[in-house]
Amino acid sequence: RRPAATNLYVVTASPWNAHGNGVGDDTAAIQGALNAAATYGGGIVYLPGGRYHLTNTLDVPGGVELRGTREMRGGCGIWPDGKSKASVLEPYEGQDTTNGPVAIALEANSGLVGVNINYETQNTNCHAFPAAIQGRGANVYVIGVNCPNAFYYVDFDTYTCSNHLIYMVDGWTMN
Repeated sequence: RRPAATNLYVVTASPWNAHGNGVGDDTAAIQGALNAAATYGGGIVYLPGGRYHLTNTLDVPGGVELRGTREMRGGCGIWPDGKSKASVLEPYEGQDTTNGPVAIALEANSGLVGVNINYETQNTNCHAFPAAIQGRGANVYVIGVNCPNAFYYVDFDTYTCSNHLIYMVDGWTMN
């Protein structure tokens, strides 16, 4: 069951103030909004178009949805003006290992919708990374997510993820 939009948290607004510029670390700001949503009974944490630099795991609590700008599949979202119209998560933590922190952890009854995940250091060399998305319980969902360069994309096997949904998820893995 997806959360109602009655509790909507925008990560670029106060008090979280995520940069969304691909440079400043946005991990704490986004996690703060996710935690606030969980504290106040769940809801949607919205990422406006931008590039969100991540240096650790985003842990999406139960009853919370992390949502980007689109629910349908799409490309990288960089337009001719150089601005990202898509919500792009850029994980950096765990490079050159597969047993470090995952980029996005979905706790039971949570979801991820409408984001792109892009590993900026995956260019001419292939780097190992932990899973981009990891489910950690029942009733997790991933909808309309694009990741063109994950080493290990979706992990719904380490933890039991019964009754999960993966829909319109594009990309490929390098592993």
